[in-house]
Amino acid sequence: NEGLATNLIPRAVRSFNEQYPSITYTILVDNTRRLVSRLRAGEIDFAVGYNFPTNTDLRFVEKLSLKMFLITARDHPLSKLPNVTISDLNNVNLVLPDSSLLLRQTFDVALSQSDALIRPIIETNSFDLIYALVGIGIGVGIVTGRTDEVMGRNNVEYVEISDVLLSSNVLACCHLPNRSLSIAAQTLMNTICAILRKSGDMQQKEQTEALSV
Repeated sequence: NEGLATNLIPRAVRSFNEQYPSITYTILVDNTRRLVSRLRAGEIDFAVGYNFPTNTDLRFVEKLSLKMFLITARDHPLSKLPNVTISDLNNVNLVLPDSSLLLRQTFDVALSQSDALIRPIIETNSFDLIYALVGIGIGVGIVTGRTDEVMGRNNVEYVEISDVLLSSNVLACCHLPNRSLSIAAQTLMNTICAILRKSGDMQQKEQTEALSV
């Protein structure tokens, strides 16, 4: 998915390229449904994305549950809250992912069980654009995980979403079990999964520290 292509994948490729400088790559950015289609069509060796369907014939090598956040400009009133629910979004300008992205579908399900009257002013399939629009104060957005440490997105604030249906998304690395991976593809996949595990360990440590305060 797009956010991973600009956050996770550069770290993995840098580490991998230092060890195996002669390997070349083809990296395709797409939504989760299209990634599954590309796997089945044999266009890609493995995929990394959010909320893959669990009722498919995919083999999941690694899974990581990530918190979901509201992102706001630094001076937005909601940025001062410790956490938010959908009801806090009443009559707030929203910059949302469009319906081609599973995050939007998850949001719509949660919204259908709420009395909130939301005001989406922009829909887009680009999370980079969502960050840019939110950063200059056009509205607030919804994202999975935090990427500011890597991307330098220091013009937004992250506010944890506490609604049960929007509490987390599952980030996973998967491939088709009947597809033989090359040694290079298998090794790169293992490198990416190691980064995912490290991220999961760090998140668990942060949660434990927060509970102990």
